[in-house]
Amino acid sequence: MLRLLLATSTIVAAFSAVPAAAVTTVVTFTGASCSTACVNGSFISQNNGDTANIDVGYRATSAVGNAATAETSLRYWQNSYSNSEAAYSQSSFGEVRFDTLTAGTLTLDSVDFGGWPNAVRNIQYRVYDLSYTLLTSGSLDTNALALSTVAFGQNSTSGLIFQYGQDGFNGGIQNVTFSFASGNVPEPASWAMLIAGFGLTGAAMRRRQASTLRRAVTA
Repeated sequence: MLRLLLATSTIVAAFSAVPAAAVTTVVTFTGASCSTACVNGSFISQNNGDTANIDVGYRATSAVGNAATAETSLRYWQNSYSNSEAAYSQSSFGEVRFDTLTAGTLTLDSVDFGGWPNAVRNIQYRVYDLSYTLLTSGSLDTNALALSTVAFGQNSTSGLIFQYGQDGFNGGIQNVTFSFASGNVPEPASWAMLIAGFGLTGAAMRRRQASTLRRAVTA
């Protein structure tokens, strides 16, 4: 019985580490994305897109990677980025940073890109961890008539940095989509304990059944 209780406890502990279903957030840039009503050229609010689990921040830089801040946020434009509103950089590069505030897994799902003024623009993009270690990079030519979506699927338990340029002025972003699954993902050792727990539980149940059968036969 003691082994059965221990095995059950192991199973409960292992399952309690499984994260909850991911919640998806789409960060949009509209006339309400600034500290006051946005007009063309207004700074995007640093609160835009924040959730209880993720702090979203913006800045512009004049060089790729962990360069000095050129402007403290991205700017808003109401139209003409591939026929869409967008956030753009007054400098060469724009950046969106995601910091996790609670335990869980952050995933950068996708970003939409547009070219100004409703034009084809070559935009480079990069995703880093919070130490600016490069995780993935690429580029695309925008569609003049509609936004172009790039899927990333990069995840982290601490945070991510998305950066685009080098034509951050003529390239804008929209619909920055990320998801967050709260909780801790079990380590391989936890899964091993889970399997062992099931084994112990099964063995204990079989022994109890065999003991009950012997008593019934000898009674």
